[in-house]
Amino acid sequence: MLKSVSRIRINGLRGAALLVAAVYCATRGIAYLPPLIPNASYVPGSLSLIANFVPLPVWGGVWILVALFCLVCAFRHDDWPAWAGLVGMMVLWGSSYLIGSFITWAAGDFGREWIGAGSYLGPAVIIAILSPKIPDRMK
Repeated sequence: MLKSVSRIRINGLRGAALLVAAVYCATRGIAYLPPLIPNASYVPGSLSLIANFVPLPVWGGVWILVALFCLVCAFRHDDWPAWAGLVGMMVLWGSSYLIGSFITWAAGDFGREWIGAGSYLGPAVIIAILSPKIPDRMK
């Protein structure tokens, strides 16, 4: 007797969105890996807060791990951890840019880090609003 083989299926629109998120996170991660950083010791001012705790290449690895998690969860019904990882990384990066912006403003340099902050924090808020799906066991 042959057992039916369950087909792997994407989790609808949420799964499709997580595939896009996987590509987004992977490109972020690859951008911070040493071969792509011409001067590996250089850290943009807005990311210095993050880089003081963990070097940017390690953060690149974290971005790639989140990308892999998004890829796997795109095919699962319980996808909320991938959304949490995506939003968490975006909030972390956006907060670093926002704090960096305040620091440069205090120093009299009115840089444009605030644009980076908005580019991370705005979509993170949108995603957090549109993707609530917390399992009953966590409520």
